[in-house]
Amino acid sequence: MKRKILLFIIRIVRLLKMQDRFIPELEQVPLCKVKPHRLYQHYGRILLSRRNPRRVEIIWRDGLADPISEREYYRLFSSGQPCYIDIMRGQACMDCAMRSLGLPCRCDFEDGAFTGYFELIASSKQYSDNITI
Repeated sequence: MKRKILLFIIRIVRLLKMQDRFIPELEQVPLCKVKPHRLYQHYGRILLSRRNPRRVEIIWRDGLADPISEREYYRLFSSGQPCYIDIMRGQACMDCAMRSLGLPCRCDFEDGAFTGYFELIASSKQYSDNITI
């Protein structure tokens, strides 16, 4: 029932030509500003962001393999300096539509990285060759 309501809302938004205002492109959303329970466009698909029910544990490392914070990781990452994610537990990648559709991952939510996942709501017939895992 909720899915039908969401599809109805999407149709109304498209009819009023306000899709760019109410359903923003995920690439245009700044880093760490993706909110759960919101609609986003990503490569022509409409995705709903959901909260991850599991607790996420991540160890971030800099180029010297010293532990750093998530904020420091994104600062290093955006400046092009070496940094990486060492250990991850509890992410919802198996539930995410990004993985099943073969889309580039975007899991930087407001609450932290990998604290949510995306559910596919609508896809144009143009993308009928979606891969499924």
